[in-house]
Amino acid sequence: MKATVVISTWNRCESLRQTLAQMCRLRVPHRLEWELIVVNNNCTDATDDVIAAFGDRLPIRRVFEQKQGLSNGRNAAIAAAEGDLIIFTDDDVLVEPGWLAAYVEAAGRWPQAAFFGGRILPEFESEPPDWMKSNLRLFRNMLGIRDLGSEEREFRGEETPFGGNMAFRCHVFDQGRFDPNFGRSGNGRIMADETALFLQLAHNGKTGVWVPRAELKHYLPSTCFSRRYIWDYFLGQGRTQVRLHGTKNAKLLWGAPRYQIRAFWVARLKSWILSPFYNKIAIRAFAKAAKTWGLIEESRGSRRVSHHFGKNST
Repeated sequence: MKATVVISTWNRCESLRQTLAQMCRLRVPHRLEWELIVVNNNCTDATDDVIAAFGDRLPIRRVFEQKQGLSNGRNAAIAAAEGDLIIFTDDDVLVEPGWLAAYVEAAGRWPQAAFFGGRILPEFESEPPDWMKSNLRLFRNMLGIRDLGSEEREFRGEETPFGGNMAFRCHVFDQGRFDPNFGRSGNGRIMADETALFLQLAHNGKTGVWVPRAELKHYLPSTCFSRRYIWDYFLGQGRTQVRLHGTKNAKLLWGAPRYQIRAFWVARLKSWILSPFYNKIAIRAFAKAAKTWGLIEESRGSRRVSHHFGKNST
């Protein structure tokens, strides 16, 4: 077996340097061939210098993708990959030494599985505030935390890997790639590029396996504690939901469903009133307001696009 590890990066060269330095500690199984593809997704910082600096320590290859967006970067890596198993991670992680071996060994134990996912734990730059620690369940997706237990097993129900730590057999991509309508692009907050792919795989009857020993840590800067960071994340979650599932037929107000506007103001007023206390109710109301505003923004945008093409078709 040959394995390909993929990182797509955009203007985070110092974070990438930390990730690659940690990969130098990987314990590579005997006789395993592997390569590390780092996709420069139209970076304007010192990303290429960082990649070159690890050329004598890692089997690293640089791929350039001009089209902005995580999905475009990942698709460029798939086109260049030589591995039977393609493992995706991010430019802000710290892999455990046994991470690569765990995926390769699991692929051998589960020959029927099409994809795999591993544990993601948080590595905070500084101690998180109490309000975040007491609401980790609410913030676990935002922080990229994924832990389905210590048993290696098939995914159940709607369980899937998270994008920062997942692997696929290469044949999975013979029938489809990551959808560029999803996934981070520049400073944008549209997510779920892997979600759209897993929905497609489930439709095709493909199964996957949870591999707890394929563990890494997600490095989280202190900026993730800010209200702006939280607002932007949940706003992106709302916009992503509309792209994945569309909008319901409903009465409109200012181009958006009235029930969404009503829900936004209820949540926003609740978060304002309770903001001095910053308790669980206030935090959840703040997150709901952000997500609902994302639903409104994307609903308006999708209706404008639909109206534009409707006029052009007449």
